[in-house]
Amino acid sequence: MIGLGRMGANMVRRLMNDGHDCVVYDVSKDAVSELEGDGATGSGSLKEFVEKLDTPRAIWMMVPAGYVQDTVDQLAELLEADDVIVDGGNSFYRDDVDRAKQLAPKKIHYVDTGTSGGVWGIDRGYCLMIGGDEEAVKRGAACTSQRDRMLQLLQDYAILKATVARQGAQLELEASDRVVEVMKENELHRENERRRKSERLLQ
Repeated sequence: MIGLGRMGANMVRRLMNDGHDCVVYDVSKDAVSELEGDGATGSGSLKEFVEKLDTPRAIWMMVPAGYVQDTVDQLAELLEADDVIVDGGNSFYRDDVDRAKQLAPKKIHYVDTGTSGGVWGIDRGYCLMIGGDEEAVKRGAACTSQRDRMLQLLQDYAILKATVARQGAQLELEASDRVVEVMKENELHRENERRRKSERLLQ
């Protein structure tokens, strides 16, 4: 993980809680030291960071959008073919498309992964909006058991949503039918009132 702000640091903690070994880097030495205290492997430079990773490397960046390109440029000189860079920040997606093209000649994968969840993500998990080549994305699902649990949750949610939609459609239809009935009743009531009024006038 490169970038140990509130989200980046908590993402590392969540990964470690799930049994993953994490190597971390940040321009703030204090941020690195804090994660080292939690069990992560710290590094003092991008070069040292890359050297400490097993190959093929998986590197996740949680840095401000304005620093992404410079970080990618530095990593491009340090990484090898089949390594993966993940941009989990709020970069403009067209910039990420350009970066993927930039790294393609070196056979370095680039995955754009918009991440939401905030400081609560450490407990609740994160929403990941992923764009990238299939090989790199599949490799990112390193924890099969966790992936399977998430797929099951997504499936359950889809079933629930479909059920609610069907019930909602039925309720809407029933409500619509009732509205029509009320309109007919009101029209019948008005017609009866007009008839009675006419009868009184004739008398």
